[in-house]
Amino acid sequence: MIQTILLVDDTPECKHSISKTLGHYKILFVNKASEVIPALESNKIDLIILDINLPNKDSFSVLEEIKSTSYEMVPIICLAKRDDLSEKVTAFSLGADDFIQMPYNSIEFRARIDGKLEKLRRLEQKSLSIGDIKIDYMSHRVLTRNGLKEISLTHTEFKILSFMGKHQDQVFSREQLL
Repeated sequence: MIQTILLVDDTPECKHSISKTLGHYKILFVNKASEVIPALESNKIDLIILDINLPNKDSFSVLEEIKSTSYEMVPIICLAKRDDLSEKVTAFSLGADDFIQMPYNSIEFRARIDGKLEKLRRLEQKSLSIGDIKIDYMSHRVLTRNGLKEISLTHTEFKILSFMGKHQDQVFSREQLL
């Protein structure tokens, strides 16, 4: 499945450059900070690239807003047109996963994005979402989709749910499950 990147930037040059560099991913574009949360709500976004120089709204408040929602685990890479240490520190303190200064080297940029998305893909293989629940195979926990509530299961119940989750749309007899 092709992973989806949300690019939050208002400049056509940046959109073109990133589209060319990351053409092997599906890229959704939004021009305004106010469009970020609706885009997250209506699409499965795997990574966000956020220009920290957006007009009309402080990009750091957008970053803070994303990290305070159920989308807090979506990796965010900030783009900046200038090398400002205070902007980097602020971005990282608010939860940014990376910070890239423009103009960027397209090979390095692609490698950073590929690395973040590959790590995310590996983590997702260690869990399974079914409807409103998420089965975490590493911690042997079952959580509501937003991760706010843990569902208490016995070891046997966890094993049965895990097995059935991996074999959706199949019917098993009691004997087969045992």
